[in-house]
Amino acid sequence: MIGIKNNKLSFTIDYKNVSIVLVLIIIVMAIVWKPWQSSSTTVRKISVSGQATIKSVPDEFVLSPYFEYANADRAKASDELSKQSTSINAKLKEIGVKDEQIKSSTSGYDRFYGYSSTVDNSANTLQFQLTITLNDKDVAQKVQDYLLTLKPKGQISPASQFSESKKKELQDQARTKAIDDAKSKAQKSASQLGSKLGVVITISEGNSYGTPIAYSGLSTLDSKADTSAVSVPVQTGQDDFSYVVSVEYELK
Repeated sequence: MIGIKNNKLSFTIDYKNVSIVLVLIIIVMAIVWKPWQSSSTTVRKISVSGQATIKSVPDEFVLSPYFEYANADRAKASDELSKQSTSINAKLKEIGVKDEQIKSSTSGYDRFYGYSSTVDNSANTLQFQLTITLNDKDVAQKVQDYLLTLKPKGQISPASQFSESKKKELQDQARTKAIDDAKSKAQKSASQLGSKLGVVITISEGNSYGTPIAYSGLSTLDSKADTSAVSVPVQTGQDDFSYVVSVEYELK
């Protein structure tokens, strides 16, 4: 406070308020600067990867045949495609294939004379493609045998793979084993360095399984060949499901 006494200026300082202000300033500075965190402190750490591979029998079967219809009259080619696709879908359902297990599409393309850019107008070619995904090996066998009588092209024998639910089941099993593998490696390395493992600093994980394909011995067929009597047993065998984790530990 400033006052005038006997024509002289006098100052009165409120030390209590000043002290409070100074304390607040110090607290703010401490929060911002964090002096208790020493920049010279170095965390010793070790990074390891763990892996686990589980063998299991695939539980899903995929067939991807296609049919071609060529005719100088495009309407006739389209009519032939429509009739056979209707017949195929009806037969597949009779065998035991569900609607949601069948995907189909159609397309058309031009034919050319040899390697030239001249279009062969003698035929319009339409294509009918099917993707049939099954979870029953016996049904897959029946579908394969039926398709062989139609002399299609493409993937006729079932390609076996893990379904999404199977992948999740295997992933849960493999993740635990992969983490155990990583920890075991880290403990051995820490011991050799004369240290002990501390807390986990970071962890990243992800599956690394390939696409399991177990063919029953027949993948594509020559449409001119007589395949009506061919029947190859569907054999799935076992496939690998691998999982990898990367873990970073603190070293004490």
